[in-house]
Amino acid sequence: MSKFTMKEKKINVIGAGNMSYAVISGLINSNYNKELITVCAPSVDNNSDIIKSFGIKHSNNNICYSDQADILILAVKPQSIISVCKDLSKINLSKKIIISLLAGINIKTLTNLLKQNNNNIIRIMPNISIAVNHGIIAIYAVSEINNDSINFTKNLFSKMGIIYQLNNENDIDLFTVIVGSSPAYFLFFMEKIQKKIESMGINKCDAYNIVLNTINGITHLSKSDYNNTFNKLRKLISSKKGITESAISVFKKNNISSIISHAIDESMNRIEDLKNNIKA
Repeated sequence: MSKFTMKEKKINVIGAGNMSYAVISGLINSNYNKELITVCAPSVDNNSDIIKSFGIKHSNNNICYSDQADILILAVKPQSIISVCKDLSKINLSKKIIISLLAGINIKTLTNLLKQNNNNIIRIMPNISIAVNHGIIAIYAVSEINNDSINFTKNLFSKMGIIYQLNNENDIDLFTVIVGSSPAYFLFFMEKIQKKIESMGINKCDAYNIVLNTINGITHLSKSDYNNTFNKLRKLISSKKGITESAISVFKKNNISSIISHAIDESMNRIEDLKNNIKA
């Protein structure tokens, strides 16, 4: 059994954006003791959403709670990591678990930026649904990492969703696009359907709930035995020369498959840009 327990570890989240909010929400919804959770960010104050929602201790100074914490969760924008690591390099990190949520910043780069040898750096890529404990979380760590560190991290995030442990760090990039970004793709589509429904005379609240409950229903239906094939399920709804098929034909004529593929490729290209712009 790991010597790490959920009750004894102090966690400091660095960053106060949407993903920090999701992580802290997921921790608290997992019954993690919120007295052990702190957050640091230059912009955080008593009026910040993250503080008003959770009432946890906070600081504008990255070192303040980081020095006391057992676990550091890096949840800042990749462009901010150089200044954050400059602060963290001033404290002893040797016995801390460092969990990075940063897209495009590999473990070697983080190690160089922190200017300390630390085998306890773990990369994760969750999606926003960890906030309600229904997320997907990819985890990668180098083989030399302390087993207690990886076991603690997996245990911590398994409370928030489904874990995929990766053997290749490059696969984190793929999960960033598919797991981290794709919820926004679905929400974009849902948003546009809602707006069209509203334009047809349905009030905003009803339109929202119609879309939401449709997605909820089709999700439950997809969990039934359809051999992991969305195509088969779609064909149950789209009868030949029917009403639904007429809509699907519009998507096909406008080559929506190519658009989706191109959008994902652009996201992958953006990750490469981030890698090239962050130099240790």
